Amino acid sequence: MEFYLIIFWALALCAILVQLRLTPQAMWTLLGCSYVLLVLFVGLRWETGNDWGSYYDYYEHLTSLKDNAVDFEIGFRLFSFGAKKLGLPFAGFNVVYAAIYIGLIFLSFKEDNYSVSGWLVLQFYAPFIFGLMGTTRQVMALAICMFSVRYVLSKDWRKFLLCICVACTFHISALVFAIAWPLARVRVTPRRAWLALGTVILLSLLDVGSVVVRLAGDRIHIADLDQKLVAVEAVTVEDFGYASGANPTILWIIPRVGFLLLFIFCLRWFTEEADQLHFKLYFVSFVLLSLLSGPVFILANRTAIYFNIFQIYLFATLTRRIKTPLFRQAYCVLLLVISLSRMYSGIFATYPRIFVPYKGVFINQEVRRDPGWFLPDKAR
Repeated sequence: MEFYLIIFWALALCAILVQLRLTPQAMWTLLGCSYVLLVLFVGLRWETGNDWGSYYDYYEHLTSLKDNAVDFEIGFRLFSFGAKKLGLPFAGFNVVYAAIYIGLIFLSFKEDNYSVSGWLVLQFYAPFIFGLMGTTRQVMALAICMFSVRYVLSKDWRKFLLCICVACTFHISALVFAIAWPLARVRVTPRRAWLALGTVILLSLLDVGSVVVRLAGDRIHIADLDQKLVAVEAVTVEDFGYASGANPTILWIIPRVGFLLLFIFCLRWFTEEADQLHFKLYFVSFVLLSLLSGPVFILANRTAIYFNIFQIYLFATLTRRIKTPLFRQAYCVLLLVISLSRMYSGIFATYPRIFVPYKGVFINQEVRRDPGWFLPDKAR
């Protein structure tokens, strides 16, 4: 845990310093250091991350573009095959890959000349990066979708659709992000937000999501997507117990409800078009998780992450929008506490066997873990 805390406070210090009146060179230096730190943190990990083993096995045995064509999209296979042809080992592939998608995410942080980017970086680390760095294909798709928001705001639909298409070549679930375009045209007010929240809660209590899935399941076999979770849960009950069953636990739902309530209360400070869009995108994640977590958890989780990530923008924006110095300082302290608690829960409460102990370039604890968690049978 000490290693994670060191990185946390290093990023927190950068977030605090960026709030000062810095020269552009100083700000870029701070953000550049944060970028390099996260790229090394993600790229040079070893046996760390929820899908580390499967991607390691794929890359080590990669011989042609046709390998694993059923499970992996063409964009990821092209990237992997190119890296393999260049002679990059798996660690080198991870570093280059992380540098690209983290770079795209950093570029999406361009808010008022990056004045709140320090807080964005901190919250991306705590705890989003822990869950995302192992989902190699989807995190690239997510980064491209985050980058595409600039084209939603500039109303350049050609570039936006191009981004969605490219993202789908890494993970087909990125197609769901196309909803960002019509969503940007919907006007949001506190009254409408409260009404929408009440409607979603009512539909969730009535289990409308299960009814819709059941009606659609025979046509598109949507219910089959959840069989993967059932199979994994049977082997590692302690790791996935929080996410199983028709009714997600308090650990899964309550924090999201709390954050959404906070953002609705703060809508008066989300005055810019980008703020409004970020709020609407985050609200979509709540809708997906509320209505679909029970009947098709994997589908809900896979699609909601494209929208849930925008909570980091909403949290960070308030560090700039709150004008009263005392209130803003108190909020920043609260934000540090929330980020720290989210980091702790991301490491220990969700997937402790994946993240502890960390093995990478910064620290390499000689601790042996169950190889079955990382490696397929033939590689044990």
